[in-house]
Amino acid sequence: VLVTGCFHKSYSHLVESRILCVFGDTSVPAEMVQAGVVRCMAPPQLSGIYSFYLSFDGRVPISQIMSFEYYPAPSHSANNGISAPKFDESKWNDFEVKRRLAHLLFSTSSGVSIFTSKVSPKTLNDAKRFAQSTLLHEKDWMSLENSMELNEASFLKANVSLLDLTLKTKLQEWLLEKLIEGRGAIVRDHQGQGVIHLCAVLDYRWAIHLITEAGISIDFRDASGWTALHWAANFG
Repeated sequence: VLVTGCFHKSYSHLVESRILCVFGDTSVPAEMVQAGVVRCMAPPQLSGIYSFYLSFDGRVPISQIMSFEYYPAPSHSANNGISAPKFDESKWNDFEVKRRLAHLLFSTSSGVSIFTSKVSPKTLNDAKRFAQSTLLHEKDWMSLENSMELNEASFLKANVSLLDLTLKTKLQEWLLEKLIEGRGAIVRDHQGQGVIHLCAVLDYRWAIHLITEAGISIDFRDASGWTALHWAANFG
C-alpha cells in the first residue's frame, strides 16, 4: 500500500520517526520511500471495510482516517486455476451465441439484389414489401451515438450495443436474400440451430417481427426438434 502526503511544516521533524500503518485494529510498520511517500504491506484480514490511517503508536491517528476494503480471496479449482465468476461465464456464453449467429448470417449470405432480373414479379413485390415493413430506423443508431456523447454508456455497453445493431441490420439483409431465393430461413449452423433459434436464445424479441414478415414459420425446428419457443423457455 502506498500513501502519499506531507507533514505540516510544524511537524516536519517527525518525518524520521517510526510510522505505522493501521488497518482496523492491526498495525504494520511503514517504510519511507521518499519525501511524502510511505509504503507498507497490508496484513491479512477477513473481507470487509476497515479504517486505515497512519500512527506512531498504532492507536492515535496522525493522518486522515480513510476506508480500506478487503475483497474475498478468489476460489481455486482443483487444477489450481482461478474459477471465472458466473457473471463473466454468462457473458461469454452470450457472446458465443452471437458469434454463431454472425457466422451463420455472413457465411450463408449470397448477396442477391432485390433488383435482379432473375426474380419473378411476385417475389420482387414480396421482397419490396418486406424491405419497407422492416425498415431499420436511424433512431437506433442515433440513440447509441447520443448515449456515447453524453457518457451514458460504458465502453463495454457501447460495444455490446454496436454488435447487436450490426446483427440486426445483417439479419434483415439475410432474410431479404432468402425471401428472394425462395428458400426460407431453413439454414442451420454446425450445431443444428437456425437464426430463429439463436435469436430466441439471445432474447432478441425484435427479431420476431423480421422473421414473421419474411414469411418464416416460428415453428421451424432445429436438428433436435426444438422450436424457438422451446429455446426461449429454456433460457427464461
